[in-house]
Amino acid sequence: MEKGRQSDEGELRRVYEDTPLALVLFKTEGGNNHPWLISRGFCDLLGYDRESIMQALERGPREVPAETGKPRSVHVIIQGKKRQFLAQSQVLKVNGQDYLIVDYVEGETNEANLRIEALVSRLENLPGQIYKGSLWDAVYRSSDIGVFWKDKQRRFLGVNQRFLDYYGLKLGDVLGKTDEDMGWNEQNEAFKKAEEEVLRGQPTSSWGATIAKGRSQTIVAYKAPLYSEEQIVGLVGFFIDVSEQQDKIDELEKEALRDSLTTLRNRWALEHDFNQQFRNKEIIAMIIDIDLFKQINDNYGHRFGDETLKTVSQAIRDVYGDSCCYRYGGDEFLVICPYIPESEVQRRDQVIRQDLLQSNILGTIVDLHLSGGYTWGRPENLQEFWKLVNTADKFLYRSKENGRNQLNGGPFFDKK
Repeated sequence: MEKGRQSDEGELRRVYEDTPLALVLFKTEGGNNHPWLISRGFCDLLGYDRESIMQALERGPREVPAETGKPRSVHVIIQGKKRQFLAQSQVLKVNGQDYLIVDYVEGETNEANLRIEALVSRLENLPGQIYKGSLWDAVYRSSDIGVFWKDKQRRFLGVNQRFLDYYGLKLGDVLGKTDEDMGWNEQNEAFKKAEEEVLRGQPTSSWGATIAKGRSQTIVAYKAPLYSEEQIVGLVGFFIDVSEQQDKIDELEKEALRDSLTTLRNRWALEHDFNQQFRNKEIIAMIIDIDLFKQINDNYGHRFGDETLKTVSQAIRDVYGDSCCYRYGGDEFLVICPYIPESEVQRRDQVIRQDLLQSNILGTIVDLHLSGGYTWGRPENLQEFWKLVNTADKFLYRSKENGRNQLNGGPFFDKK
């Protein structure tokens, strides 16, 4: 045997020979299947040593399920006693050699079970029926669900075709490896901790990003412990791609942070943005409202008022940028931006005012006027941030008291 082949088969033995799962590996040569490796779990299940089972399999018929078939009953005759199981198989190709992995998934089938199987076999073709073995078969062969099972060291012992297709891999690429070996999870530590919880007996679900065929995809994975004689021997799980749903959630979150009329960010976005952008940074806080907006609504109607809000919001956004502008409520707008000198604040204010003169609102030419207040500071937490905004609001009221159509501001005087 070639050295490479010896190394590959040595690796297969390392992964499969001591597993507590009931597995038999057959070599497929010339259209025939020859027993090659028997797991410890299958020996424990039959109650015989490997040599006795190997001799029985070599003497008996090559009764193993085809890799394209559903799980079905097969039998093993050892020392004259017939033992019947429900089994399924999967082909593993290593350096041109095919290995048929037979997984005795259902355990021993007694006479009562055989009679039940004979009954349900007549019901297989009835629409909507779930019969013995079909549920696992349906999940295992699903085109939407990636199924996998692992040993106690979190090494892959098997996966279904959907799993392989999703990642663009072959079975030999995965067997005996952990998620960390594969390097496909963007949150490796989170998935690892989840599996460690499962191996302590706690089923889990994990939501995260994985790299499949070079692209970042979002999956949700469900995992549960595998038991043998009341001992945890590994885990079984499945995952579903939820990238489309995650995109919709992200879009809904974005929409929730936007005012539907002006499309500016709303006040609910402020706390999010403070933590992401403004904390411990020197910023300007400015509140602006439209002078005599109630009269505009009363004189021209609410549709005209809505268009006025859109016009003003766009004028402010043109000067300060979308990421700095918020609809604060009613006809009030809030600007939060990196610190700029007062002279620059006043210059930008004049640009906005000039832009709003002779505004065309639904075919009517009107002059729109604004009152505003501003301050600056370096808020360390949300409480200080809202005090900063409150100070800007006080300067806004000073502008109104002084006759409107102006901007007033000064240092943050409310900080303790």
